Amino acid sequence: MGHRGIRDREAWAYILVLALAVVTVGVFLRFQIASLYQEQMANWRRWQSSVADDRALMVSDWLKEHQANAQLFATRPAIRAALRIPHDLDRLSTQSPASADLKTRLDVTARLYGYVGVYLLDRDARVVGQSSRSVPVSPRLVEISRIVARTGTLRIDLVGDAPAKTLISFSAPVLPGSGTAEGVRSTGQLLGVGLLLVDAPQTLFPILTREGVPTRTGETLLVRREGDDMVFFSPLRHVPADSPNLRFPLPTAPLPARIALEGRDTFVEYHDYRGVPVLAATRHITLTGWGMVRKVDRAEALEGFRRMALVEGLAAGLLIILLGSLLVFHRRHVLTRALKQQEEKFRALLESAPDAMVIADRKGRIVLVNAHTEKIFSFERKELVGQALGMLFPEWAGVQPGESGPWDFLVAQHGGKTLEMRGLRRDGTQFPAEVRLSPIQTVEGVLVSCGIRDITERKQAQEALARRSEELERSNADLEQFAFVASHDLKEPLRTVASFVQLLQRRYEGKLDAQADEFIAFAIDGASRMQKLIDDLLAFSRVGTRGGEFQSVECERALHAALQNLTVAIQESGAGVTAEALPTVHADVTQLVSLFQNLIGNALKFHGAEPPRIHVSAQRNGTYWQLSVRDNGIGIEPRYFDRVFGIFQRLHTRQEYPGTGIGLAICKKIVARHGGKIWLESEPGKGTTFYFTLPVRHHAGDHRPKTHSGG
Repeated sequence: MGHRGIRDREAWAYILVLALAVVTVGVFLRFQIASLYQEQMANWRRWQSSVADDRALMVSDWLKEHQANAQLFATRPAIRAALRIPHDLDRLSTQSPASADLKTRLDVTARLYGYVGVYLLDRDARVVGQSSRSVPVSPRLVEISRIVARTGTLRIDLVGDAPAKTLISFSAPVLPGSGTAEGVRSTGQLLGVGLLLVDAPQTLFPILTREGVPTRTGETLLVRREGDDMVFFSPLRHVPADSPNLRFPLPTAPLPARIALEGRDTFVEYHDYRGVPVLAATRHITLTGWGMVRKVDRAEALEGFRRMALVEGLAAGLLIILLGSLLVFHRRHVLTRALKQQEEKFRALLESAPDAMVIADRKGRIVLVNAHTEKIFSFERKELVGQALGMLFPEWAGVQPGESGPWDFLVAQHGGKTLEMRGLRRDGTQFPAEVRLSPIQTVEGVLVSCGIRDITERKQAQEALARRSEELERSNADLEQFAFVASHDLKEPLRTVASFVQLLQRRYEGKLDAQADEFIAFAIDGASRMQKLIDDLLAFSRVGTRGGEFQSVECERALHAALQNLTVAIQESGAGVTAEALPTVHADVTQLVSLFQNLIGNALKFHGAEPPRIHVSAQRNGTYWQLSVRDNGIGIEPRYFDRVFGIFQRLHTRQEYPGTGIGLAICKKIVARHGGKIWLESEPGKGTTFYFTLPVRHHAGDHRPKTHSGG
């Protein structure tokens, strides 16, 4: 009903529209998401960079403040005076007025600024005085004091191997007079070293951990370089506070920390000390050479972006689904209307069909018939609709309605094929019919179309033709038998006549007048020609009646035998015969030799002034071998191409070329018996080529040799 054609025409248009919509929405969504991603990353970059700048400024200010305190402490007159008084440190009494005064001053400084230790050391790094409750002077502090005493510079140093135990020392040289560290020309002028010790977890680190806008993964880290290692010395959010400082060999340290130590302020996406992707802003702390990293996990940073991208993706998906649904609805509406129009046209065509047309469902129930069906089956339309197809064809009576499997099998096995069946009319009579099954796609689903044609007249004509063919074959056999018997039985009286005429010639030649001798010669010549005609007629009849069995025959051997039979003619004419490789065929060997002999004999007979040149070749042509015999003889005019294959047909007089004109007729009959055909191509004066075909393999039962039963 044209449903598939309608689908094919419209489906691509709808698919194209939907594809364009999907591509448009997809491109828009991609650019929207890309823009959203860039905006989100820019926001986080500004935010983290701002936090990093704020923290770096606060740390720098904190360091500057305590460094200034250390420098101020070192320039106090009381501190200088305490170092100028000679002390016996081993016997120093804390009860002496000078020592008590110094201790009071150191305690005030520690209490006022919140230091965990305030120390005064001489130029040899020996403690002259320290505040109450100061932590013991460690070897590390002694080493720092000696460096300050040796260099005369201000120093900021870390003491401790874990964030929870980290102390920061601020050391300043104590100079005589009002000089400062920047004005020291020789370390010999130094009186000693003032050292302030700060508890980092209580003072510095809270600056780093304080979050204006809380995040789950954000943290600010401080790193410094120790030899070939990089050390994280501030508290790490994802590492226990009492854990030792994290250390990494500098080449393998996390990239943001390395960038910070190199003194570059930037923003990078990389992996942190956990190996987790992060967004990090790096800053350099100029006073100390430390590096600061402000970072947040990339996953947390992009959470908002992912939520917004998901919302936009869902919105785009819903839009595409809505558009697709509208297109499907519209297509279904248009398709249904078009299919109904096509079905109406189909019903009109069905009624005008010259054959009976029956439409059935997959269960074999008739749903539609045309007027021609009513005519040939003698049923009314209402009597057929809803019935099984078996009521029209007894062979399908076993396939009952409701058994969808057998009908699917019938359509699958015979769909598109023409079946010959017996149709059943309403009166119970049967008639031969051709039935063709085809599946049809309709709105209601798959239906089965049965095209039915009454072939009663054709069958009758075929039976009449078969009878006539049988009669003709019998008549041809009788004629061949008659020709064989006649030619065979005529030979004996002809030999008698020829013998007596020859006897008259021997006895009375020269004894009668010349006219009598001429008449006797005419009689002898006529008898001889009659004898030759009878022999040729006998040979022609034997092609069909006395042929041998078919067997595998090498054409080269058959050609060789024919050339042996023609040796004398070949030598007398000076002919040259050549041949290509020839195939092996299934044939009657005697007749194949006769075929070659007749064709080559003609070439030897009908040649021009030049000696005959004959060439035999073969080539495969599908299921046949095509053989050819080509010569350089006198040629044949095209108007005689068909005539030369007739029996006793001659194109020349007996005086020009001897023979009876039956040779090519025998060739044609031999080739026909083998299931092939023979024809020629020629041009007068340029030679002739005879072509004939032989099957590659002879089929059993074809062209069987006939037997002669009489004579």
